[in-house]
Amino acid sequence: MKKYILLTIGLCLFISYVEAQTRQIRGRVISGEDGSPLPGTTVLQVGANNGTTTNVDGNYTLNITNRGGQLTFQFIGYNSKSVNITSANVYDVVLEPARIDLDEVVVTAGGIVRTKRGQGYSATKITDTELTAGKSPSIAGGLTAKIPGLQINAISSGVNPNYRLVLRGNRSITGNNQALIVVDEAIVSNELLNNINPEDIESIQVLNGASGATLYT
Repeated sequence: MKKYILLTIGLCLFISYVEAQTRQIRGRVISGEDGSPLPGTTVLQVGANNGTTTNVDGNYTLNITNRGGQLTFQFIGYNSKSVNITSANVYDVVLEPARIDLDEVVVTAGGIVRTKRGQGYSATKITDTELTAGKSPSIAGGLTAKIPGLQINAISSGVNPNYRLVLRGNRSITGNNQALIVVDEAIVSNELLNNINPEDIESIQVLNGASGATLYT
């Protein structure tokens, strides 16, 4: 009986010690450009195999180890940010858009070559390495949390579901708000994305704004 009591006390002390080594933090990540939330932002504790992503409202919670260090916040198209871990339980972060090289060459509709300075609209480029980083079997999955303002919604279930891509929110009450998709200078439906292997993609360029879409209409 004495051995049983000692063992029970030992287990209780061990559990209390482990709980004391971790705690939960929370916060919100927004854009420094317009104050909008940044869903899908990667939040990592440096030096630990520990991380999470923000939800649609830019909020997150994370259980961290109590050994100091830093938190890093990363979002495609924005400068990453590091924050020292203190005794605080709330870490709200503002990320600033990354500087764009306006003299970088961009190929637009019909093979027209322009610089970003002469485009008149913003564009985000996703490389093949970024697209396949998460080993997603679909292009839509590979684009998740990589393009500011892009919403990816599954409109069917099953082994090979269809996705609806919306840029910068719904802007039409009667329309479907689906983003215009162009593959090798040809406008295609979003269903075609399911038939393309992400490994076969060289790069994806997202044009923001109506002026970018007029090139293909």
